[in-house]
Amino acid sequence: MQVTVEMASSINGLIAYENGSEDFLLERNYQIMLDFLKEYDCLVWGNTTFKNVMSWGSDYINDLKDVTVIVFSKSDVKYPYDNVIVVNSMEHFYKVCEEKNINKVFVSGGARTNTMFMKEDIVNEVIINYNPYVLNKGINLFEGDFFEKKLVLDKVVREQEDILQVWYKVLNNDEVYKKKRVLITGSVLTADNSSVETYEKLVSLIDADKYFISSPLDTMKFQGNDLERYERAMNLLKDTKYIIAEMSTISTGQGMELQEAVNLNIPVLVIAKKGSKISGLVRGCQNLVDIIFYDNIEDISDEILKFVS
Repeated sequence: MQVTVEMASSINGLIAYENGSEDFLLERNYQIMLDFLKEYDCLVWGNTTFKNVMSWGSDYINDLKDVTVIVFSKSDVKYPYDNVIVVNSMEHFYKVCEEKNINKVFVSGGARTNTMFMKEDIVNEVIINYNPYVLNKGINLFEGDFFEKKLVLDKVVREQEDILQVWYKVLNNDEVYKKKRVLITGSVLTADNSSVETYEKLVSLIDADKYFISSPLDTMKFQGNDLERYERAMNLLKDTKYIIAEMSTISTGQGMELQEAVNLNIPVLVIAKKGSKISGLVRGCQNLVDIIFYDNIEDISDEILKFVS
């Protein structure tokens, strides 16, 4: 099961006023959540959060008509929506997930629901949308019983309306930090639909439960300036264990990444479509494991999986 906790907050981590009102949070946050939900099997809310959303008006609920919504409630409540399922415990939640074949879970509040999932030790990532607002009293991102988790910064995205979106990977308390990223590199500026499809297939091959995966698909979404792009690329390499370099198209930026990989002694597998030319500098790279040419990515999937095993 893949579990993401995603929340909107002030810059100091408050998600609502003490009375539960979220008026200081931007409308954009709701659309961000809806966009994320396209990639998940269900949305999880606490009962108070769900009732708050209901109070905003029917349009907000209608936006979720095609989403399975699981609501945690200690009381025996029922809602007149076919897509809403009420559960009263984590055991009940797991049972529903098994019955509905739910594997990708999106948790979005409230604070005690967030804490419950973190304490359950099943959260893979935390995404916070920091809104350009500050207040010194309110409800925190996480409340309730004590817990602590070590996080690793994954990426930072400058969203619309001055929202700063920060992604963290969650490490188990007993996990010793080590390099666990598979970095897929490739052309970004000249990427066409075929390139995007290739990157998507490469990402799908890697075990997301075992590795953090970064690819040109993430770079395409990154909205920082040139300096921020450079710093992001170099920072990603710091915790990278393997690099898969798709080199069907020449990319100067990719060459810089590979040179830094040499400095950090990161193994590199180069792949390219048949007929592509690979430069002598790349062929002479001391940490180059192999160069594989392909017609279809599926044809070399075994070699790729062997490289990252």
